[in-house]
Amino acid sequence: MHLEKPIVILLILYTVIEVFFGVSYLSIPYWIRYGEFPDVFEFSNTLMRLFRILAHVLTFIGIFKLVRSKTIELLPVFKFPIYFFVAGSIFWFIASSLSSKYSFFLLHENARWYLYIYKLISLALLAMIFIHFLRTSKVKSYHEGENVKKGARLLNWIIDSAVILTFGFTNIRILADGFIFEDIPFLNSSPGWFFTLNILGYYFILELLFQQTIGKLHNNATVRYTGTKLRSIFIRTICRFIPFEAFSFFGKEGWHDMISNTAVKRSAKHGTGEEEMLEKTMV
Repeated sequence: MHLEKPIVILLILYTVIEVFFGVSYLSIPYWIRYGEFPDVFEFSNTLMRLFRILAHVLTFIGIFKLVRSKTIELLPVFKFPIYFFVAGSIFWFIASSLSSKYSFFLLHENARWYLYIYKLISLALLAMIFIHFLRTSKVKSYHEGENVKKGARLLNWIIDSAVILTFGFTNIRILADGFIFEDIPFLNSSPGWFFTLNILGYYFILELLFQQTIGKLHNNATVRYTGTKLRSIFIRTICRFIPFEAFSFFGKEGWHDMISNTAVKRSAKHGTGEEEMLEKTMV
């Protein structure tokens, strides 16, 4: 069963509802209007809006291309919107699972009618993305392609860190309304474990599904592995928690690459990545 067309249709519906009903509203942040210095939460909310606007713009560009070609297919322009949607779902699932007030699957009692449609579409889209990409992603040779340069790896890490921190600081505020572990002093007093869960979920799920993260999109770098994909990606993710590991790739080989027998490479073609996206979406 091909899920490519349903994924595109649901992604378009999801975006239209967000834009039309103002689920993600547009307004100039107060700290910009009044020239004030923002706190970390306000700055995170601003970055979140910018990420969401970018996802919406790219989705509408994709719609325009589909109308012109008179086809429905997963175009490369949909990569960022899909990755952003999955990443947002990961972070919201973690936060809502720890909250005593919010739920990943249910809405609050006074939610408006369109939010129920929005929730059903988002859950269906998430399920289809998981099924489709777990079934159709193809293994590229560990030795194929060229290694990504150290400067590009650093930029990858900076972008991914910005995404993780943005979602983390945006979602952690909901735990102030109720926290299921509030009686456990260590968990209640330190936000470090919360961001640890975010890092674990972000890297593991995105690299498992797409062999990419949002930070790797700018140079179309992908994770190459040997052996079992699940095992390789899991070890690779766990290794990220080794102290100072993020800077190990300034040496000959990064620790999370070396220990997990993985590598971050890009195609020697230096193309746009369209071939890789289309290849990945084919059964």
